[in-house]
Amino acid sequence: MYTSFLSQLQKDLYLQKKNTSELSILKKSDREQLRVDYYKRGGKAAETKYQDSLRHQNSESYYPSGERFRSALYYKDSLLKDLYFFKNGDTIKNFPHVTPDKVYHLKLLSPDSQIVSFDYFDGKILPDSYKRAE
Repeated sequence: MYTSFLSQLQKDLYLQKKNTSELSILKKSDREQLRVDYYKRGGKAAETKYQDSLRHQNSESYYPSGERFRSALYYKDSLLKDLYFFKNGDTIKNFPHVTPDKVYHLKLLSPDSQIVSFDYFDGKILPDSYKRAE
């Protein structure tokens, strides 16, 4: 497994070039809110359900092709569960520690012994960065 992060200058240029998603926020009630990020000209990138002033949340993010990539559960702003998935649904074990403020380039070994690589930022895979090699 290989992880690297791009410098701040690279991050700014990369995100400006990629402009990863469009945002939609729906207020369901005074206690509930739904935030959905969409890939530009594509499907859903992430969906987050907030409750009680954003303190409790359930977040899901997706590969650009639509498969679930990440599932996270927060209670009182504390992360309870954080799972990552390969495209075939297998759980990614020992996912590297990442912070939401940096762009990471990740290379992982899939269960079928292929190397999967992608760029990752703020819980989402950046469009057009997912690659699979043997």
